Amino acid sequence: MASQVKSFSDLDPILRSLLTIHVTSYVTIFVSDGSLARQALIENASVFADRPQALANGNISTSNQFNIGSASYGSTWRILRRNLTSEILNPSRINSYSQARLRVLHNLKKQLIKSKNTGDCIRVVDYFRHAMIGLLGLLCFGLHLDEEQIRKIERRRKTKEEDDCNLSYVDTLLDLKHPDEENRTLDEGEIVSLCAEFLNAGTDPTTTTLEWIMANLVKHPPAHFLFHGVAKDVIFSDFLVPRMGIMVFFIEEMGLGSKIWEDPLAFNPERFLYIEEEVDLTGRKGIKMIPFGAGRRICPAHSLTVLHLVYFVVNLVWFCKWKAKDGEDVDLSEKKELTFVMKNLLVNMTSRFIF
Repeated sequence: MASQVKSFSDLDPILRSLLTIHVTSYVTIFVSDGSLARQALIENASVFADRPQALANGNISTSNQFNIGSASYGSTWRILRRNLTSEILNPSRINSYSQARLRVLHNLKKQLIKSKNTGDCIRVVDYFRHAMIGLLGLLCFGLHLDEEQIRKIERRRKTKEEDDCNLSYVDTLLDLKHPDEENRTLDEGEIVSLCAEFLNAGTDPTTTTLEWIMANLVKHPPAHFLFHGVAKDVIFSDFLVPRMGIMVFFIEEMGLGSKIWEDPLAFNPERFLYIEEEVDLTGRKGIKMIPFGAGRRICPAHSLTVLHLVYFVVNLVWFCKWKAKDGEDVDLSEKKELTFVMKNLLVNMTSRFIF
């Protein structure tokens, strides 16, 4: 069988639904069935809300898993997530940054016009990333980042415009107390880890998704896998899943299920206009697509991400007509980085700007 099976997709669909593999000392369970994923992530949320132990280099970059994405399910994770959602991601705070979004959109348009006038190729992902770092930098540090700072964000200035009095993420971290260590304030490494997580999680997936959306619009998802740890021994789908086991959920396969969507690989946005109910991206009503995860470890910024995607896509489609360069086509091949990105970047785009 090993000589015949080259990838997970080559397996029989029944085997792909729930597959167990022993990796070193850990038991790893792969789940590609939406109903089983909902059973784990929604119905047994607390059991499957943990995170696997990080490797040595992962501990360094996350300050010993001291951020929302990698922290074990417990008091530290709760206080970090609560701080982000209540202080930065609440609706009134997001609304207060409406002028910042408008300013970033205006700068993005200026860069596109400049590129068009110079005859340069429009390497779309660079412009999107530039815009998102500028916007997320403002939310994180309370600063407008200049060109050099966006390229080298660690060298940010210590100036702040007087009219930007909105609370920033780093402001909330300076006042935050560590729940497990006598309520001490966070050290520099922990603050850096949380800020890096905020910038990376808010920039790369959104930028990648924007590029995929524009590519598909011309031609006719951010992550493929979701990793969870198991907090205790549990019977799952008639099998014993041991504590410290690793659950891997195939987000892509669930979202492209032919039982859920007719012709799932076809680019057909109109399909969403004729369904009886809105697609639930949280997975609470049923898992049709969960690009932000599901259950207690769902991405806390999923609403902000959707807001940014809709805001920029609608404005970019309104602002200009996107098409591939004459004689060329858009290549939708992918490769794995932090997220699954386009193997051949979206370049040589020509745009008819609306003035």
